[in-house]
Amino acid sequence: MSHARFLLAASLALFLAGCHADEAHAPPVTASASSQTQSAEAESTIDGTTVHISAVQTSQLPESVAREYGIERSPRAILLLVNLRDAGSAPAPVISATVTDLQQHTTPVALREVHVAQAGDGTTDYIGTVDATLPDTLRFTVLARRGGATSTVQVSRDFYPQ
Repeated sequence: MSHARFLLAASLALFLAGCHADEAHAPPVTASASSQTQSAEAESTIDGTTVHISAVQTSQLPESVAREYGIERSPRAILLLVNLRDAGSAPAPVISATVTDLQQHTTPVALREVHVAQAGDGTTDYIGTVDATLPDTLRFTVLARRGGATSTVQVSRDFYPQ
């Protein structure tokens, strides 16, 4: 696992453990089903590929991780991380995302693909940031499409000024 990937995963795990230690994780859902959760993480499966998403204020990321991904560290900047696992040799699913605020304004999230080299197989991440006027509750919806299969996964989370 690369140093930046390890730091990002460790940061998100520590942050989520502190904020959501009492919440149960939603089970994976199959393609064409959807999942809604009040956690900062969620996942879904499409044709054997797991689509894992998480959202965190970029100010919670270690500086080295933010620099590696070219992300501004700010309490107003929210990172959406979409990680594809077990993609195999098939073409990766096409990923798109939107964010909806409490006032029901929905905006597309511009995602960029990041390949992460790891021992064995690498993984593909898609990252995007949105600026938020805090406090707010943001719901990220990620749509994965591969062939005729579609999978939707959502994560909803409250964000506060720091």
